[in-house]
Formats: sequence, C-alpha cells, structure tokens
Amino acid sequence: MEIKFKYHPLVEGLKVNEDGTEVIWNGKLVKQVPINGGKNFIMKVKGKNVSRLKVVCEAWNGLADTPELIATKIDADGGGHYTNLVWRKRGQGISHKRAESFKKKYIFNSLEQVQEFISKKPDEIPMKVYCKENGVSESAVYNAQKRYGKN
Repeated sequence: MEIKFKYHPLVEGLKVNEDGTEVIWNGKLVKQVPINGGKNFIMKVKGKNVSRLKVVCEAWNGLADTPELIATKIDADGGGHYTNLVWRKRGQGISHKRAESFKKKYIFNSLEQVQEFISKKPDEIPMKVYCKENGVSESAVYNAQKRYGKN
C-alpha cells in the first residue's frame, strides 16, 4: 500500500503522512521525540517544538479557526490518524469528559442544606472522616458555607 502525504499549508516543503509517523521537510525526515511515556511526539519545525497531532491535523484537516484550539484525539485509543483528530479548546478532550467532576453540579444548593449536613455529623467523628463517609469533599462543605454565607 502506498503511503499518502499531504503538504502543510503554512510551512513550505513540509509534508506529512496520514498518521504523522513520517514527516518530511525539504526532502529530509524530521526527527520526532516521544513525550508522555511515548504516547505523543514532538518535533522541531522552524526552530519551534510542535506536536505531531498538530502537524497532522493542520495538514490533513486544515488550520484551526482560532489560535486557542489544539489538536486532540476523538478516541483516545484510536491513534494519531487524521480521521481521529479534531480541533478543540484546551481541556475539552476525552480525559476531561471522563473526569468525575465534568458538569458536576453543586452538592449543596442552599445554606439550609449545608447546615443540615453539618448538624447530622456525630461529635466524635472528625469532619474530614464524616465527609468522606458521605461522599462529599470537605472543601465542598466549606465552599458552600462561604458561597451562601455562614450564620
């Protein structure tokens, strides 16, 4: 099977294959250095470190609409093929959406709820232990008290 290349829209003479394993600039293979335990790669282009994902996404999917967008994978296990890459805002990738805190609402919606939670705590148990037993972080209790105003 023939390896397909596309030229980068900004860097003259830079061509990239579909998954970025081969990047050729002015006829020479660009050296890529693994980062994050070998999951991602960076390379030097025009004196700047650039990620493999960015170079592939720019060449095959087009340039990002705005500068704050970064190239991320649609499927974390899908590899760096251009069909698995998309432009997103930083922090909007797969791991962000898998995080327990993603779109999590406040646990306490009023001062009364916070006070009720605190009043049910037995005196012999420290607040930290009581919160952990109930699946609430200690900082959530204190932040809710600040948010709704202590009495």
